[in-house]
Amino acid sequence: MPVPVPDPADETAAAAPAASASGVPPLYPPLLVSHVLNCQYSSWHALFRDHSPRVNILKLDPEFVAYLKTDRVVLPKEEGDSDDDTDEEDEDVIPPPSFPSLSSAISSTISTFRTGVFPKLNWSAPLDAAWISPTRTLKCVTPSDVYLLLKSSDFIAGELAGGAFEGCIDVGESGVDGRDVGWELVLKKWFEMPRSHEFRCFVRDDVLLAISQRDPNFYAFLQEDELQSIIRSKIISFWEEVVRVRYPDRDYVFDVYLTRDRTRLFLIDFNPFSPRTDTLLFSPQELYALYLTHLRSPPAVSFTPSASPRTLPTPPDRGATPFTPGTESRTAAPVPVEDEEEEDVFEIGRLPELRVIDHAAHPAASQASPVYGAHMVPKDVVDVSEGRGIEEFARVWNRDTLGAALDVDSDDEGAERGGVSPAH
Repeated sequence: MPVPVPDPADETAAAAPAASASGVPPLYPPLLVSHVLNCQYSSWHALFRDHSPRVNILKLDPEFVAYLKTDRVVLPKEEGDSDDDTDEEDEDVIPPPSFPSLSSAISSTISTFRTGVFPKLNWSAPLDAAWISPTRTLKCVTPSDVYLLLKSSDFIAGELAGGAFEGCIDVGESGVDGRDVGWELVLKKWFEMPRSHEFRCFVRDDVLLAISQRDPNFYAFLQEDELQSIIRSKIISFWEEVVRVRYPDRDYVFDVYLTRDRTRLFLIDFNPFSPRTDTLLFSPQELYALYLTHLRSPPAVSFTPSASPRTLPTPPDRGATPFTPGTESRTAAPVPVEDEEEEDVFEIGRLPELRVIDHAAHPAASQASPVYGAHMVPKDVVDVSEGRGIEEFARVWNRDTLGAALDVDSDDEGAERGGVSPAH
C-alpha cells in the first residue's frame, strides 16, 4: 500500500514534531535550536578544521551589529579617508561611523591571506549582494568591500533579524534570542573554486539520502558515468569516515568541494535539514520518498550504527594543516576508494542518489535569469557601479541620490508658484 507524502505547503505537516497517528514520519524532521546552533560556521569548523579552507573568525561588537541593522548604506570611515565629501554647513549630514579595531583586523586578515577574503556571518553569506561588487563575486580586498556587501544583503538582514531560528519547535523554551547570538564575522581565504565541483548532501536520521550538484548550470563533463561514480564514491567515503563520526546531529545538509584533481573533499558549509534549506535538484517530496524507501527497504549492507547518545569527538589538532589552494595533490588524509563489490552494494541500496543537471534545457539550469536575480536592483544603480570600486560607488551613489532629491524639492517649489507640476 503506497505511503502518503505530506504536502510541503502544509506547514503543519512540514514542521510536525513527531510521526502522525498512522506512524508516517513528517516531511521534515523536527527542527531544534541546537540543530541551528551546530550549523554556525565557528561551531562546525572547530570539528573539521583539517577539512575546510583557511579562515579567520572575528567577534563583532554590539555597535557594529547595530550599524548593520540600520537602513542607510553609509560605509564606515577608514583611516586616511578625507572629509572632502562632507558638507560642514549641512547640519543634517550624519557623520559616517568608524570601527577602527574591526577594520584593522579585516585588513590584517586580507594581508595574511593575500588573495582576498570571502565574508559571511554566523550562518549566511551575502550571496545576493554580489551584483554590487565590480567583480560580481564576494571577493573582498578592503574592509569597505566587506562592509558594503554585508549592508547590501537581504540574507544578512534576515539573519540579524533572527531568521536563522525560524521553524524551531523549541525556540521559546530554549531561551535563545535569535537577534543576539554572539555575532561573528567569518573571513574565509578567497580562492577560485570551480562551482561545477560543489555538491550538496542530504542526511536524514543518520542516512546519506542524496547528493545534488550545487551550481545551476549544465556541464558536459559531469555527464560521464565514470566521473559520477567517482564523485558518489568519494562523497560516501568522506561522509562515513569524516563527517558522520564528528558531526553531532542525525539530520543535516552539508556542502562539499571536490578538488580539481578529484583527490580530496573539503567542507564548505552545514545547514539544517529544514524547509529553509534549498533542496536544489531534489524536491522535498523526492527526498522524503528516498527516506521512506530506506525505512521500508534498508540497503543490503546497512550503515554502521552510531553510538546512542552520540558523543562529540575530540576536535582535530588546531595545528593541523588547513586547505591551501594549489595543494590538492598532496597525500595527506587520503580518501580511500571503495572496491567494485562495495560500490555494487550501494547501488543495490540506491542511496545516496546523485543528481546533476543532465542537459542544457533542464528546468533548474540558469538560462535567462541570473542566480539571486530577484535581489538585484534597477539598472541605474548598476550603471553607477560600473568600473568603480565599492567605496567610490557608495560616494557617487549618495551624491547622485542627494542631487535627485534636491531637484525634486526644486520642482515642488516651482509647482507651488504656478510652474509645471512634478511628475508622479
